[in-house]
Amino acid sequence: MDLPHPDPKRHTRMSVQARAAQFMPFAALTGYSAVIEEITRKTEERPILDESEKQRIGRKLRRLKNHPDPEQMVRITYFLPDLKKEGGSIETLSSTVRKVDEFERQLVLTDERKIPFSDLLEIGIYEKKGEDL
Repeated sequence: MDLPHPDPKRHTRMSVQARAAQFMPFAALTGYSAVIEEITRKTEERPILDESEKQRIGRKLRRLKNHPDPEQMVRITYFLPDLKKEGGSIETLSSTVRKVDEFERQLVLTDERKIPFSDLLEIGIYEKKGEDL
């Protein structure tokens, strides 16, 4: 009992950190918590616009196309589809419009974001002072 612990002759002693790592807990179901988080994440249903709302958006798109102003601010509310599950989220942003692309049926903003016409929910066109038209 009083003899010193023998040192190994062929390899060096394992460090305290490496020995501790052997006894660390492990996740038997790797990725399970991420799957549960994804399943419980809430998404919203795509809102359905009536004909009058669609016409109002169409009028504002025509105004932006026929009277382009690179300094005209717009506030856009749109539906952003979720890439992983059914549904999505409703987003609102303020920006300036670079192009109303009728061929691709999308609104191209100056920051290169492209919003399909089918995802538009509301467009607010503002004067340079920030007043709604």
